[in-house]
Amino acid sequence: MSLAPFVSIRVRDSYVDGESATEATIAGLISVGAIRGTPEAASASLVRYLAEAPWLPTARLPSDALTWTPIDEHHARVTLTDASTTVSIDVEFGETGTIESIATMRYRDAKGVLTLTPWIGVSAITARSRE
Repeated sequence: MSLAPFVSIRVRDSYVDGESATEATIAGLISVGAIRGTPEAASASLVRYLAEAPWLPTARLPSDALTWTPIDEHHARVTLTDASTTVSIDVEFGETGTIESIATMRYRDAKGVLTLTPWIGVSAITARSRE
């Protein structure tokens, strides 16, 4: 994201073998925050992975680690477990079966305290149609 012209904040979020790391830098050079090694950080990173799974369709297939539970005609809850971390996201589907939005609670750093906060993602197509 851009702070000012030619000044950006970059956030790197990783999750490997049950361990997570999130780091924010200005222009990729100056660290302005890092979170790693806590259950909350692992949860936040795994939520982000699950939210981005539509870009890799095979990642959404049901398995021992990933389950889908219907909520109603247009909503389902997808739950992912890895190591000791379990996260869920509620998914809203459009009339044609495409994902229109996702919603969950995700940890974020609020002045040094990891705090659960509503986290919502809306597809670009859905956002334009709601304008």
